[in-house]
Amino acid sequence: MSDRVGKGKLRHFGYWECLRAARSSGSLPPLAVANEFDSRPYSHAVYDLTAEGLPYLPAVSYFSLREYEMRSPWHRHRNCVECIFCLRGDMKYESDGREFDLRPLHMFVSRPNELHRQVSDGRKVIYSALKISTDRKNWIASGFSAAEREWAIKCLKSLPMTFFGGKAVEKDIRELFKVLQLGDDRSHERRFRLKAVSSRLVLDMIDAANEPRDRSHDVIAGVVSEMEANPERRISMDALVERMNLSPTGVLNAFKSATGLSPHAFQLKCCVDRAKELLSRGESVESVATRLGFASRQHFSATFKRFSGASPSSWRERHIKTQM
Repeated sequence: MSDRVGKGKLRHFGYWECLRAARSSGSLPPLAVANEFDSRPYSHAVYDLTAEGLPYLPAVSYFSLREYEMRSPWHRHRNCVECIFCLRGDMKYESDGREFDLRPLHMFVSRPNELHRQVSDGRKVIYSALKISTDRKNWIASGFSAAEREWAIKCLKSLPMTFFGGKAVEKDIRELFKVLQLGDDRSHERRFRLKAVSSRLVLDMIDAANEPRDRSHDVIAGVVSEMEANPERRISMDALVERMNLSPTGVLNAFKSATGLSPHAFQLKCCVDRAKELLSRGESVESVATRLGFASRQHFSATFKRFSGASPSSWRERHIKTQM
């Protein structure tokens, strides 16, 4: 929805703005590209659920991007909580003077009137955006009692900015879009299922946000931070096994759960992220490849293109020009 706003403008999205955007957006079958990318660089679907009797969900959307660079304008939402759930790839958001990395199965939340924007570049990203109303009158049709509605709204307003949504939230989101594709001849079934799935989705989000963290999460977070800060220092699987006190399979599963990538792939991605910074400052491709520990320019170029969709030389040229 932010692509309708001029660059650099501050936009204040309220309930009706979200609703109008949902009603005016062209719709594409979301599950057709949920696991596989087609030839289009950008696919999206936005649904208005007020028409399905769910006014507390004014807009749910799905985005599939093959390659992209996005700097959305600063904006905020009135009477709405926006929840971004990453299904594939890596994303970044800015809010409250901080930058948040969003990896698969993780969620970013902007609460009512919180200023935020998306600041990302990458490839093969799939995510879903949910606008959930915090206006009490929009929850009346939910069928819950006044006390139950107050509890849900209070929990939504207190969601942390980022948390691990996990497989339960992913399953709910995929089920939500699957139900939305049921034909008009099954409208009664569709509405019944939508009410059930949307309620379960909100509850699973609240539960995930309040899930107690065990020590393994903190260990993985520390390792991830270390890799991001010093990408040129490779950490071996043996070192990870000892540090995390897990088997090699346990390390692999824990790392994929936290980052969406294996430890080796994540280290390479961190190298590419650091390479982008160095290349944008004017450093040569050869110099960056050597600094980050690649055996050859060819290996570096292949890795860079794998994660960014462009060669390091073309990426360097494009970003140096934009800074002039």
